[in-house]
Amino acid sequence: MIAFVIPVKHPENCNYAEIWRLLNNTIRSVCNSRDDRFHIFVGANKKLPLDDDIDHEKVTILEMGTDPISHPQPYIAPLEETSLSHWQAITREHNVDKAKKRLLTVEAALEMDPKYFFMMDADDLISNRLVGDLMKRQKRVVISNRGYILNTQTGKMVPNDDLNLHCGSTVAVKASYVKSNMNDFEWAVSWLGRHQVHKLFNPARIPFRSTMWCLHDDNYSVNFGHQSKLRAGKIKLDWRKPPEKVRKEFMVAG
Repeated sequence: MIAFVIPVKHPENCNYAEIWRLLNNTIRSVCNSRDDRFHIFVGANKKLPLDDDIDHEKVTILEMGTDPISHPQPYIAPLEETSLSHWQAITREHNVDKAKKRLLTVEAALEMDPKYFFMMDADDLISNRLVGDLMKRQKRVVISNRGYILNTQTGKMVPNDDLNLHCGSTVAVKASYVKSNMNDFEWAVSWLGRHQVHKLFNPARIPFRSTMWCLHDDNYSVNFGHQSKLRAGKIKLDWRKPPEKVRKEFMVAG
């Protein structure tokens, strides 16, 4: 079984109704899987209702009492704000918050004896082929580096072959390895709060496009980092409407 672990931002740090709407899209995408050997675990400070068309038996929502972070969303960095220490301080806070929620969620998910934990953000989409592929794997870490970037405002997307460098929904970790390291919080921040696993191991890679990174106003990494580059004209992408086949595979809303 694949356990999808999804932390949700604190209600005081975002437009929570919008984040919950995006979460419903994410859950709907996972439930679209061709292989039903999965369960979704959501770590949230406040539980809201899920949409009626979602298979509620595939979802466990864990309410937790973590504190809001000091840099609320969205945080858009000025173009001149390039201090590495400034970036690391804010990023550290977000990583710690995400790691805490993932760690608490993982502890509960271990009771179902999953094969892999797949770490997801509460706004991204996955291919309906991903679960079946992961169930065939044996390596400690598997990454979904190939996928798409979707601009939710325009409805257009672009292919990308290094999503694991940017997107938080690209890493599957063997449950046995996670269990053996859960008492090391710095490990948890590195593994469960960040998505730089490729620097620590030589992971297996999903051979097909399997993750869709969804950009929106409350997306932290876009607002802080990539949005600045986009506004500066340093990133130019060929955005196009997704074909119907891709829309169905990832359950793209709209």
